[in-house]
Amino acid sequence: MLKTMRKNTKIVLWLVIAAFIGTIVFAWGMQYTASERMRNYVAKVNGEKISADEYLFYFDRMVRQWESQNPQSELPDDQRAKLHYDAWRELLRNVLMEQQVKQYGLRVTDGEVLEFLQKYYYAVPELTQLEVFQTNGQFDYNKYMTIMNSKDPAAGPFWAQIEALVRPKILEFKLSNAVFSTARVSNQDVVNRYKEFNEYYKVKIVHVRSDQFRTQIPAPTEEELKTEFEKNKEKYRQPERAFIKFVHFKKASGLEDEERAEDNALKIREAVNKAADSAAFAALARLYSDDPTALQNGGDLGWFGRGQMVAAFDSAAFAMKPGELSQPVRTSFGWHLIKLWSRKKGKNGEQVHASHILLKIEPSREGTEQLKTMAENFSRRVGEGGFEKVASEMQLVIDSSNIFTRDASIAGVGLFTEINQFVFSSKPGSTSPVYNVPGSFVVVKVEKHFPAGIPRFDEVKSMVRSDFIRRKTMNLARQKAEGIGQLLQKGTSIDSAAARFNQTVETEHIWGWGAWVPGMGDAPAFLGAVIRAHQQKQRFIPPVPTDIGYVLGELLQYLPYDAGRFAVAKDSTVQSLYQKRRTDAINAWIAQEQRDADIEDYRMEVLGANF
Repeated sequence: MLKTMRKNTKIVLWLVIAAFIGTIVFAWGMQYTASERMRNYVAKVNGEKISADEYLFYFDRMVRQWESQNPQSELPDDQRAKLHYDAWRELLRNVLMEQQVKQYGLRVTDGEVLEFLQKYYYAVPELTQLEVFQTNGQFDYNKYMTIMNSKDPAAGPFWAQIEALVRPKILEFKLSNAVFSTARVSNQDVVNRYKEFNEYYKVKIVHVRSDQFRTQIPAPTEEELKTEFEKNKEKYRQPERAFIKFVHFKKASGLEDEERAEDNALKIREAVNKAADSAAFAALARLYSDDPTALQNGGDLGWFGRGQMVAAFDSAAFAMKPGELSQPVRTSFGWHLIKLWSRKKGKNGEQVHASHILLKIEPSREGTEQLKTMAENFSRRVGEGGFEKVASEMQLVIDSSNIFTRDASIAGVGLFTEINQFVFSSKPGSTSPVYNVPGSFVVVKVEKHFPAGIPRFDEVKSMVRSDFIRRKTMNLARQKAEGIGQLLQKGTSIDSAAARFNQTVETEHIWGWGAWVPGMGDAPAFLGAVIRAHQQKQRFIPPVPTDIGYVLGELLQYLPYDAGRFAVAKDSTVQSLYQKRRTDAINAWIAQEQRDADIEDYRMEVLGANF
């Protein structure tokens, strides 16, 4: 069946394909010129070339997932940078996996792919979310299987994309078998695993917070701080770090971009105005709309009341009559064409049912090129007149970074290997070439390098002061907690003991692995103390340090796991634990492979304005 599908490429289900692969090429304007495309690949991993399409497949999928979770928000630059980082890491992982798969001579047959799609389809969430496989908004397995078995020649490209996602999952499982086939799980391991999540302890706790003693600590003297520093020098040891200044040239849309988008909206409105019904409108919305949810809902916004949409959209929608199509409406998201289907009055006021088509306003290629030229001009002039002087003359804003390490993200810029390499290989005062980062072009000036080692006292003085005060307040918190503990050991109730020291007993908690308590989080150290108290048949739980003080408590009741339920769940627990150990092992192995790999990153150079 798979071979037949691959051979046939008649485009009938192209809208479905677009929904799945996110119009990989066109959505991100893959129109970079030959001069920008100095290479025909964006990276090399151990000598293997990675194409732009391969990289953008990962990035586009992550963008659309983010947009589907944030339908009313525009993707901010810092989040876009993070998605580039995540896509890069996932791509590297899969490429390294594939290289190891080849080394071990592993293969995936068409039969294995077919079996995976039939039995383990839920492992590909994009698949179950496609509208073509749903009935009343829910995944319909029978419909899914009917379409899979139909051998429709139009579905070839679609199933080829599905196969591209499925094969790495199967190969990863086979690779883990080949590399970690010796993994074992004992019966006691299984019991312990089940107990972790199914046995609980009922406790009362007193959390003696250190901040209550802050006013009792006099301001430390210079001599005290220097003594603190000398005693704990190793604590302040730092890797090599750097500090930079930079100028952003943001890729903002201009008046021409605005007018072009509005003209497109008017042209599209002519076609949309001929739509006979909601189904026809939905088809056009999937074709034209930049709203990522339109691929699934056809632009249908459902029922909404006044104030639920942004002001301009809200005003236009509630001024329309049923069946009417609006003129283009401008909001912060772009231009909208709104189709009003009906109105009704409810308990909370009037509501309308509407659909829309969104056309985002993107900076033109010409505008982006002009911006790049401006950034290059700035970088060139800096060599003649100095970074600060030229920025002032060109009325540009200079931003400063945090102090960062070689492999860390730079505040205001992001994490880009090429920029970090420039910073740490260049002398202070050096100015970088123009870098193309998500949302802008950037030029960097290296301000200062901080060598690896123990910094001078004055460089970490504020940190030493905080540590000094924390140590003092934590000591006072510990002393008070120990005082309460001594009363508990003598038989005093926890409520009376806490009251003697002006502390409060917090609400009784049912405690187990994963339990979350405000101010403490999951607190595994305290849970360990609770378990030890139970094992030693003690009522008193001695003080345990937390991030903000000391906590102690009284064990009220042990709630054991249900042996009958364990017998039922044993097989699934074995599989869960076995899979966890294999996954942890292979993740650690792949992480080491990535550290050892020869990786060359040319994304900025090749993708240009699309990066």
